[in-house]
Amino acid sequence: MSMTDPSATEPVVTLRGATRLQGVLLAVAGLVGLLAAAQLTIDKFRILTNPGYLPACTLSDQVNCGTVMQSWQSTAFGFPNSLIGIAGFAVVITAGVVALAGARPARWFWWGLLLGSALGALFTQWLAWQTAFDIRALCLYCAAVWAATLTILGTAVSIVASGGGSPESGSKNSPGWVGWIPVVVLAWFGAMAVLVAWGLTGAA
Repeated sequence: MSMTDPSATEPVVTLRGATRLQGVLLAVAGLVGLLAAAQLTIDKFRILTNPGYLPACTLSDQVNCGTVMQSWQSTAFGFPNSLIGIAGFAVVITAGVVALAGARPARWFWWGLLLGSALGALFTQWLAWQTAFDIRALCLYCAAVWAATLTILGTAVSIVASGGGSPESGSKNSPGWVGWIPVVVLAWFGAMAVLVAWGLTGAA
């Protein structure tokens, strides 16, 4: 009777990874978001210790980071929103580096990124509405976070839709609508910009 290692006969399942472009988008968008969130956090604590402090992005009454940072919306959960951004964007940068390194995480990893970025996008949409019609002042660092979040969401959708984390033996064809994701992201951010501009000019 021959002694055969059962594991030697089991096929190795290779998982599909993200493309290099997707890895770059995650890493760059994550870095932009992290830097903006870090600056928001620094300025928030400076304002707390010195109410007269003016952040560098305070350019006018309408483009006024100080006004935004002193609003209750900037601490929607009882602490600076930017702290959530620092943690979240650090994870995104890690995901981008993982993709660029050629690693191929399981599908749940990409679904987790998709869920997190979707929640982040919904939160930024709410913040944009508050910026336009309640706070009535725009924070440029916040706008950078919004853009980064939407970019990450679009990238996560494309990775999941293209089968990221699924076996290589499956279908390799991405749905046709995946090619429209950049257009949707740009249109979404453009709509947010129009919304904020409309609110700041007092048209609403």
